[in-house]
Amino acid sequence: MSYNGNILSKSISISKIYSIHYFEYMSDFSFEGESHDFWEFICVDKGEVLVTADTAHYVLRHGEITFHQPNEFHNVQATGEVAPNLVVISFWCEDEAMSFFRKKTLKIDEVERNILASIISEARHCFDCRLDDPYLENMPRKTPELFGAEQLICLYLEQLLIHLIRRYSDAAHRQIADPKVLKSTKSKSDAEIFNRVTDYLAVRIHSSVTIEQICKDNLIGSENQLRLANDKAEDLTVKKLTRKNPTMKALLDEARDA
Repeated sequence: MSYNGNILSKSISISKIYSIHYFEYMSDFSFEGESHDFWEFICVDKGEVLVTADTAHYVLRHGEITFHQPNEFHNVQATGEVAPNLVVISFWCEDEAMSFFRKKTLKIDEVERNILASIISEARHCFDCRLDDPYLENMPRKTPELFGAEQLICLYLEQLLIHLIRRYSDAAHRQIADPKVLKSTKSKSDAEIFNRVTDYLAVRIHSSVTIEQICKDNLIGSENQLRLANDKAEDLTVKKLTRKNPTMKALLDEARDA
């Protein structure tokens, strides 16, 4: 038999990351603005901000994402009402498909929020810097990084962009609007949130964390969204938590003996 492999094409390819930030602005924060030759997007996780993009000025609200194309002057400032939480990611991509995002402001869904949270989580594994410094221009690598963290950041970011393009196209919107698809997507999203929070708590077993901090660090919009974790946690025994995870078992034993 003779097999002919298929070289997979890529619609969007991210070749470089310049910054990954997740931070809470002060309610009176103001950034003087900048322009650069790579893409950047801002997503509001809480509150709202005033955005300037070239000569345009607009309010970006909770759950909205706006894109700045290369060489577009942009700045951001808080509205003075509430301290907003923002995700800001800048990257290099020269693919034609990126023209979809020029001058675009979109609303993210729960799947896209989870992808953003995964990017933030992996960034903490591979970059040796704070992610809440809006003036940071370079991100030194951790040595050693968690295996595959940089590659996952690339894959998640490409997935986010592809998912947005698909969801805002007519054909994809009709498919996603199918009740069966929505139910399946919601179930997968719930599982991803629960797994992310469980992993987050596992590495902080010796720490005291608040619900607010869990929500903030995992891009969970409100305390109500932790009901999922509470419901699933009822079935989460120590045996299940430590199954095939000797590191977790050792941490729990150490905490119990302390």
